[in-house]
Amino acid sequence: MNGKTRPVLAIMAAASLWGFIGLFSYILMFYGFSPVQVIAVRTIAGALFMTAFLLVRSPALLKINLRDIWMFIGTGIISVVLFNLFYLTTFMLSSLSVAVMLLYTAPVFVMLLSLLLFKERLTFSKILALCSTISGCLFLSGMLTGSWQCPPEAFFTGILSGFGYALYSIFSKYALVKYNSATISVWTFYMASLPLLPFCQPEVMLTAFAIIPETAGAAAGISILCTVLPYLLYTYGLKYVEAGYASILAMLEPVVGCLTGLLLLGETFTSAKAAGFFFILAAIVILNSGSIFKRGTAK
Repeated sequence: MNGKTRPVLAIMAAASLWGFIGLFSYILMFYGFSPVQVIAVRTIAGALFMTAFLLVRSPALLKINLRDIWMFIGTGIISVVLFNLFYLTTFMLSSLSVAVMLLYTAPVFVMLLSLLLFKERLTFSKILALCSTISGCLFLSGMLTGSWQCPPEAFFTGILSGFGYALYSIFSKYALVKYNSATISVWTFYMASLPLLPFCQPEVMLTAFAIIPETAGAAAGISILCTVLPYLLYTYGLKYVEAGYASILAMLEPVVGCLTGLLLLGETFTSAKAAGFFFILAAIVILNSGSIFKRGTAK
């Protein structure tokens, strides 16, 4: 595996793991967890796991300059907390497929913000891949076939989830100039946990974990498989791949999310959803057929 392949595979692996968020969230909410509590499970457990890991492997990676705290407020509070809250709210108001589709308006926001902030070039392959991903998301939702039943409030919260999701790539680009991906991930979790602690009722959650084994398993899944590992992988990949491309490569998430809904949550499979999978995978092929890396390769 060469240095150019690793960052792409890292981003795609992260996206695949994020695709299971809906499954673990469904289990937790089925047993009475609120969206705020689900997000708190992800961020607090993520912070604890990452801190323990870094204390053993490299304690120096826990250090940051306090003047840079704004970067982690951006990745943690402005991005992670808000996009998760809006995403789960959209899920509750509509369905997993619709929530995932609206979340993946994020590449549009990333590409526009990257053009303004990082002076990234808008190439033909980017435009083609972006059009393909948007088409895929529209098919996945059923919108193009007239089968999409989405309340206005769900559409609004879904768009906000996409914007919040996009901001992680933007703030991370600034942080990666000075910090390791592990440092960014752990401080993102710290910052995301702070505003949630007063509202998540930790004692209630701990009681649920003790008496309902399913909730403990779902908490482990959503915190380790859907939080710690993918954020490490995505932030690593983002160091070598342009933010606009990374956000489109991450479009594997709606494929995995929709497959999860189909196979595990009982959602129906349609030709429109099959077309959606095709367009999203086609976008990834388009991106990998061109040069998507900044100068230099991963070490």
